[in-house]
Amino acid sequence: MASPSTRTSSPPTSPDQDEAPPTEARVTAAGRLYPQRVDWAELGADFLDAWGRPNGDFQPEHIEILGPTGSGKSYFEKHILQERAKLRGSHVVILLTKPADKTIKSMDWPVVTTWPPSQWKKENAQVIYHARSGGLGRAALARQQEKVIELLDGLWHEDANVILAVDEIAYVEQELGLRTHMTTYMREGRTLGITVVASTQRPAGVSRAVHSESAWCVFFAPKDEDDAERMAQIAGDKKHYREVLQDLDREKREFLLIHNLTREAYISHIPPQGPAKKKAPAPKSDEAKREPGTRPRAPRIS
Repeated sequence: MASPSTRTSSPPTSPDQDEAPPTEARVTAAGRLYPQRVDWAELGADFLDAWGRPNGDFQPEHIEILGPTGSGKSYFEKHILQERAKLRGSHVVILLTKPADKTIKSMDWPVVTTWPPSQWKKENAQVIYHARSGGLGRAALARQQEKVIELLDGLWHEDANVILAVDEIAYVEQELGLRTHMTTYMREGRTLGITVVASTQRPAGVSRAVHSESAWCVFFAPKDEDDAERMAQIAGDKKHYREVLQDLDREKREFLLIHNLTREAYISHIPPQGPAKKKAPAPKSDEAKREPGTRPRAPRIS
């Protein structure tokens, strides 16, 4: 993505004009500059262009989304998955384990309960896989675990070329006992063309691999000091990012976006009606095989 210094510039001044005094940069108690706040209409376009193209060619990049209930995680997840599918024709499976999620189900993608669904990757290139538990007891959890394993086993093959969005990865790892499965997906899935988008409201309950293997991290305002501490640690600088995270505007559903490879960090938010629309190019799938000699558009990430 474009560096902060290239996003804004001062208007040129004539020799007869006095130069305006420079705006004092805001720094945290750690002595580091605050991340720049950038409108999502601009930042989102750069992010969607760069995500999965770290060197200009398609390469899966996992994303971790952290924040308490109601912070805006599901809305952000919904937005980037829909835009990715629209812009690149990506194949997407959302693993849903909650009894209901109005934000996710409002996407109008087919909801399936068995894997694989009919015509997968043809008519249903984007689906929501609802692994229902059907109860609260051990037997119900065992049934739900079997349904999740059914999906994970079904996607695990060469040239899978799919985005797997796990709506609450802490629940899948802890309550369903699938930490080993998800660790394997995070560490080895990229070689099969698998991108994981892992969302959670419990940053302390997620395995280390989810944090360390994610190329992008998205942080919404933490619910308390403990969450802020844990999120700041994941972000890479506890003293600096704790202050930044606690300064996020909850009403706007602001989030901190960090690219772990370049350490670029920005603050933004997606308006309820969505960002200003730009004319989108015709969908072209990175996940599908490209014709010989073709390349995706080079990203602006530094």
